[in-house]
Amino acid sequence: MKGYIVFDWHEFITTPIYQFFDPLDEKRIAMKVITGYKFDNEYYKFTNAYGDLFSFSISKCGAEIGSIKHVELIEKFGKDVRLDKIYYINIWNGTGMDTIYKESFIIKNAFKDTIPEEIANKIDMLVCDYSRGIYYCNDCGKRITKKEIGGRYFAGKYCKDCWIGKTGTYKGKGGWQKLEKEETYE
Repeated sequence: MKGYIVFDWHEFITTPIYQFFDPLDEKRIAMKVITGYKFDNEYYKFTNAYGDLFSFSISKCGAEIGSIKHVELIEKFGKDVRLDKIYYINIWNGTGMDTIYKESFIIKNAFKDTIPEEIANKIDMLVCDYSRGIYYCNDCGKRITKKEIGGRYFAGKYCKDCWIGKTGTYKGKGGWQKLEKEETYE
């Protein structure tokens, strides 16, 4: 048996960030006891305008000062960024098999601030597109159809050019295809 905690769209975008931690964690633990199921963040869901379910997780930064992640966050947010104010959001389709979106953002007051409006608008667009069969390459962001997916690596979907390494993060290095071939999935 599985249990889900489901937010409608309005609840999802208007819930203060702190609610996704301690109060939600108490509900998660209660669901775990009730269902006897090993429960994970992927079982927090919201619905979009089409009524489709999407899984999500919101987490605190967790980067250590001086780490590669810290350097990346400084490049994104500036040298005075406070790591304790940075959060991550990950969105997947309802089964957790397709990554829809991931982003980091700054929250000044987790007890009153919600998901930033520009991120909520982006998520709304992406999940509505997903419901209509429109996808985006998880590397370059190019809009693609199901037929234009070059390949998959874990929950990521990649356009044909990023998949073979013509463009994207692994340009000239064999692309995501090479990573997938070398993956042991252990």
